[in-house]
Amino acid sequence: MHFKNFVLAACVAALATAAPLKKRVAPNPNLAVDCPLYSWPIDGAWDEVYRALSNNPTTQFNMIINPDSGPGSYPPNSDYTRGVAKLNSYSNAHVYGYLRTGFTDRSISEIEDDARNYAQWQSHKNEDIHLDGIFVDEAPDSLDKLSYMKDVHDAIHSAFPNGIKIWTNPGATIPHEFYDYADTVTAFETGYNWWVDESREAIPWDLHHKSSVMIMRYEGNANDGGPERQARILMERGFKSGFLWGQEGYQEFSRVWGKFADAIKNEAKGYQ
Repeated sequence: MHFKNFVLAACVAALATAAPLKKRVAPNPNLAVDCPLYSWPIDGAWDEVYRALSNNPTTQFNMIINPDSGPGSYPPNSDYTRGVAKLNSYSNAHVYGYLRTGFTDRSISEIEDDARNYAQWQSHKNEDIHLDGIFVDEAPDSLDKLSYMKDVHDAIHSAFPNGIKIWTNPGATIPHEFYDYADTVTAFETGYNWWVDESREAIPWDLHHKSSVMIMRYEGNANDGGPERQARILMERGFKSGFLWGQEGYQEFSRVWGKFADAIKNEAKGYQ
C-alpha cells in the first residue's frame, strides 16, 4: 500500500512538472469576417464584397473603409457615398472608418478632427453612409503609450456623443491594459508563415474574445482548403473576428478572403 501510494505521488509530481496543457476557451461560431476595403468603389471594385455579403447573410462582416488615409474632406466623393450606402443596405455589414495615429506622432487634436469629420457621416442627407465604428490604425504596443490611447478613445467618443465602436490595430500582442480602450483589438496582422510559427508569442487566451486576427500573404490558393482550415481554427480558438488574405495588397480583392468568408457559415454548422 505504501509503495503504491509512493508511485502514485511520483506520477502526480511528474505530471505537475510536465509542459502545461494549453488553456481552452469557448469557441465562437459567430466569428465575424474583417475586410480592409481600401480600394475606390468604382468599376465594380467592391462587387465581390457585395457578393460575399449577399451570399452569407448570417455572417457579420466588418468593413474598413479608407477614403484618404482617413476621412478626407466632407462630404465624401459621390462614388464613395454610393459605395458605402450600398454596404449599409446589407444588415450584416458593419462599416468602420479608417483613422491613423501615425504611430502616436499625430496629435490628439488631429485625431479629434478626423473623428468629427467622420461624425458628419452619421447625419448625411440623401444617402445612408453612417459608420458603426472607427478603426484606429498604427496603434502602439508599449505601455508608455497607454495614456495616448486613452486620449484617442476619449477624443473619438467626444466626437460621437451617441456612441461608436472603437477598433484598434497594433497588429501584435499587447498588454491587456490597452483592451480597456477598445471594443476590438487586432492582435495579429502579418504573414501566414509567422502565424503558423510555434515560436511566436501567442495571443493570451483570455483576450481572444476581443481580438481580431488578420492573416496576410497566404502562399496557397483559394481552393486548397487553407481558407476553410483557418476559419475553423479562429472559430475554435474563440477569436472575435479575422480573415485570411492572399498575396494581394489591401487595394485589391483577395479570392482567398472570399473563400474564407464563404467558409464561416459552413464551419458554424458544427456548433449547432
